[in-house]
Amino acid sequence: MLGLGRTAWRKMLGLLVILCLGNLALAFAQEAAGQSSYLNPYPAFSPSMGGIFANHNHQADLLAVGLMLVAVFLLDNWKQKGDSQRSFGKIGALAFVGLIFALALPLVGSRAGVIVAMVMLMAALLTSGLPAWQSFRRKPVHLLGALATLIIFVAGLLAAQAWMQVDIGVEGSRHTLAKETLRIGGEHAPLGSGVGTFVPAFQQGASDAVPLDSYVNNAHNEYAQWWLEAGIAGALLVLFSLAALIGALLALLRQRPGSTTRVVGMAAMMGIGVIVLHSTVDYPLRTQAMSAIFGILAGIAIAAASTGSIVKERPHFSKARAPG
Repeated sequence: MLGLGRTAWRKMLGLLVILCLGNLALAFAQEAAGQSSYLNPYPAFSPSMGGIFANHNHQADLLAVGLMLVAVFLLDNWKQKGDSQRSFGKIGALAFVGLIFALALPLVGSRAGVIVAMVMLMAALLTSGLPAWQSFRRKPVHLLGALATLIIFVAGLLAAQAWMQVDIGVEGSRHTLAKETLRIGGEHAPLGSGVGTFVPAFQQGASDAVPLDSYVNNAHNEYAQWWLEAGIAGALLVLFSLAALIGALLALLRQRPGSTTRVVGMAAMMGIGVIVLHSTVDYPLRTQAMSAIFGILAGIAIAAASTGSIVKERPHFSKARAPG
């Protein structure tokens, strides 16, 4: 992604949307075929709308990423084109695909995935440049769309708050796992227990606050787990990565609104935001498929943010007229 140009970036993001639709179609087929069907890659588990994923939360991540990509391009098409030039066919197609993702997310059964998608939809709207008072005065439909997005965002925040309050009070909850992981990580500081040693390190160091009658394979908090496994070096690596992504986001926001590079970069950045947020309560980056998608999105976002230095444009020369 760092070595390719704008056309390849758009094609790759389009391919990711197609993969999202394909995995969703596989999930519905799995539900219809049953547990013993060859369509279910994990016959030990009942189908849970996961598609290629064993964890339905990661399917929710994929759908939310696809929703962000579609939403950014939909907002750009609506904003940049005039009424006489606007392609309603393209806008309708994007809206239809986005609606499929939005309706499928609750069916997957991932509460955090739905909440993250609701929050990131507001981020997509704010970074699109669409919510402008001049636009609201000229076209009330823009105001209605902004109000609808604001309602979704507020509902997402309230749902997140309610979910966290309920989660804190449950024995062996994700909040408890993350808290225990941070505590055990402090015992292994500064070097950490070793990358890939979470399971034995957690089993040996967990207190009575965590019932170990079930297998705990991850901390359900990517940042806490890196602290336990890699110590100070892991924490610094995570902070450096987040700082690089924030720098890329700021660079994209400084680019000309509506430019192809900015739109493609912001679409990738909104998909990254889904994974970064969900990593606070799950482990999407420890699934190879989501890790590869994150790498694609990060490459596009960083390359688009620094397109002047990474993507070399071929110079154009004009012939100078000879004197006399």
